[in-house]
Amino acid sequence: MTTRGDRIDFVVLGIGVNLGSRSFPPELAGIATSIELEGGRAVSPAEFRAQLLPGLETWLDRFFEGGVPAIGPAWTEWSGMAGARVRVIEGSRVVEGIACGIGPDGSLDVRDDRGHHVMVMAGDVVIVQPGARGER
Repeated sequence: MTTRGDRIDFVVLGIGVNLGSRSFPPELAGIATSIELEGGRAVSPAEFRAQLLPGLETWLDRFFEGGVPAIGPAWTEWSGMAGARVRVIEGSRVVEGIACGIGPDGSLDVRDDRGHHVMVMAGDVVIVQPGARGER
């Protein structure tokens, strides 16, 4: 992202989606999935793109109108991460605890084992143990 004061010039967004993968290397087997495995049928890149882009545009509009607070509660609910025990690897730093949601700046709020809230802006997140829906 590039900004000038409070104005955003541009944002580069990237995601990775496995469309038709049916198996994964051992190091990813427990954490990776695909649209085909989850949905039970193959999906072409064109079909996926046709479904993704309109929805993405809707959420981007909400974000530009209201910032992270406008999309944060939905993200927290849909991610299934709230209440889950997570491990976040951020370079040489590792944070482990219970995911509580996202902060107003988009960081992941993790309550560590000492009860401290650690805000993580970037890193690899692994769900170590799923949480009960809605648990905080």
